[in-house]
Amino acid sequence: MKRIFTAALISIMVLAIGGMAWAAAGTPATQNPGNWVNMVQSLGLTDEQAQKMRDLQAQFHQKMQAQRNKLQDIMFELRQMQFERDPDMNKVQQRLQEANTLRTQMREQAAQYREQMQSILTPEQQQKWKQLGPGARGYGMMRGQGRGMMGGGPGPYCPNGAAL
Repeated sequence: MKRIFTAALISIMVLAIGGMAWAAAGTPATQNPGNWVNMVQSLGLTDEQAQKMRDLQAQFHQKMQAQRNKLQDIMFELRQMQFERDPDMNKVQQRLQEANTLRTQMREQAAQYREQMQSILTPEQQQKWKQLGPGARGYGMMRGQGRGMMGGGPGPYCPNGAAL
């Protein structure tokens, strides 16, 4: 039973690592400059709106960068445990739970970020934003509608494919 559990756990981690590598390869928004959009012009943002959005984006980036680093550290520790002769399965379970909790927190913070960004826009600008599509809005790895962090489904920026 222990061998089956260990084999299943290793398979899950290998798939997770492969998914992250695949997602990191790039998204249409980063590979195709034709998807890049000047939001000030496209949405008709005022200088004040543009500054608020830049500030909010910078704050969110810093927070998410720290969390992504922590998640990478947890995943690295789990990968290292794969090569232990007799890994402490309680510790493996604990670290997997920490990773899942962190991912959930990141999704929740991303939802708050989207709400804050949306609150800066007028209803007309919100409609324009939706019409631009996910590639123009920068969605991709962990930004929804693309491959998501683990290679399948939306990322925490856009759970369940919901967009601004």
